[in-house]
Amino acid sequence: MTAELEIILDYHKASKHNFKAYAPGPSRLNMSIKPDPFLNYHGTRHFNLEIWSDEQIKAEIFPTYEQVFLPEKLKPSELNAESISRLFFDSFAISAWKKANNTKWPLRVNPSSGNLHPTEVYLLSGPVKGLLKNPSVCHYAPLPHALELRTEFPRETWELLSLGFPEGTFFVGLTSIFWRVSWKYGLRAFRYSQHDIG
Repeated sequence: MTAELEIILDYHKASKHNFKAYAPGPSRLNMSIKPDPFLNYHGTRHFNLEIWSDEQIKAEIFPTYEQVFLPEKLKPSELNAESISRLFFDSFAISAWKKANNTKWPLRVNPSSGNLHPTEVYLLSGPVKGLLKNPSVCHYAPLPHALELRTEFPRETWELLSLGFPEGTFFVGLTSIFWRVSWKYGLRAFRYSQHDIG
């Protein structure tokens, strides 16, 4: 057995629940240091994305489950502001707000252990009609449903990155903020972070 595999198995053994006890974790939650579930890059340029009303969402005809397996039935969307907005709206946006007593909190489209949402999402793309004039890296901010510009880079760089991919290609990057989960789950946090990010 390799040293790397031993480390993995040791972590698995130390962080799993068993019949006699739960895995080690915080004995109580310190609410004064609860992590903010929203990462924001203050002072960056924002690109607000389109938000649909409940009526618009209900009126839209979505593909059936079966059509997903018949590529000829589904045509790819054009790469533009609306399709990017729709992708993030359907994948990572806030879906509802819950309220109990005087406390209000958001629920998101993507599920998360303990509603802590360690996963952050980034768009890496060439120019996007109606949204980005230059190749860019943007962070998705679900609270305002907006993209936060992290950097722009030359078209030549984008051409190298997207070489061999079809026209209209873009990339989505997923990262994890481990602290959001370790605050609540302690030693098991790595498991939950990996589970949330997929």
